[in-house]
Amino acid sequence: MQESKPKLLILLGPTACRKTYYSLLLAQQHNAEIISADSMLIYKHLDIGTAKPSKKEQLKIPHHMIDVINPDEYFSAKDFEIAVDKIISDIHKRGKSIIVVGGTGFFIKALTHGLFDLPKDHLFEIREKLEMEDTEKLYERLIVIDPEKARVIHHHDRFRIIRALEVFDLTGKPISEFQHEHAYNKKKYQYIKMGLFLERPVMYEAINNRVDHMMHSGLEDEVRKLLAMGYGKQHKPLACFAYSYFIDACKHGISLREALEKTKQETRKFAKRQMTWYKKDKEIHWFHAIKDEKNILKCCNDFFKGGIS
Repeated sequence: MQESKPKLLILLGPTACRKTYYSLLLAQQHNAEIISADSMLIYKHLDIGTAKPSKKEQLKIPHHMIDVINPDEYFSAKDFEIAVDKIISDIHKRGKSIIVVGGTGFFIKALTHGLFDLPKDHLFEIREKLEMEDTEKLYERLIVIDPEKARVIHHHDRFRIIRALEVFDLTGKPISEFQHEHAYNKKKYQYIKMGLFLERPVMYEAINNRVDHMMHSGLEDEVRKLLAMGYGKQHKPLACFAYSYFIDACKHGISLREALEKTKQETRKFAKRQMTWYKKDKEIHWFHAIKDEKNILKCCNDFFKGGIS
């Protein structure tokens, strides 16, 4: 008799839409372990600015893919896929349920459908050449060769811009085209994607409150410690808005108030881009993060009991 595929409850949505709340609640109800699919939570030392689950929450429910690498280390979606496949196999063998939580759409796509393989010849030379270019010029080139991808990548997201360009330089084919073709690959797991949303004004208020909480919880001190360790904007995670503007406050003289307001503004824009990404995914079942709690709990129960395929 062929062993059934592991079941994954995938809980996703933009930032500040109560994913952590539901993941902990559902994990308790269904004897589950939590796998983070957030590209920022993999980094050690970045706790407050990433809204990482607290140590108490992580002790209460086993979490995976948190504090995996240092901020100056490279970690791709392919690395994520390989690592999480092993974790899922282990949890499944132990007879526990699995909840995947995150806001990184590409990580989730890698997990559910796998990633396409690229030729490795000349990859290092191409990447080295791209790294020498100014981010603005790289983004302008991306707009020309792959406007679809450029629309969903922030013009300061140097890492993803370079990734898209190196795919084109290696293959002569836009990364968006590869991703469309790959979307139809056979599913690796049984899963349901549950999306959480809030009305935009409510979501924006939640984001503002979250950033205020980061500030009061010691984000400035966390940034100063990271700078003292030798990390900075040259490292991908610290170029992100939650850290970028507070680095400017610590090193370049902008006020903490300005850093706070810019962080809120960029986080709101980021949440909007997340929703743009998710709206393209027709597999997602959407639930209001406050009003639909009973329906969320019922849907999860039905899925783990076998009622939803």
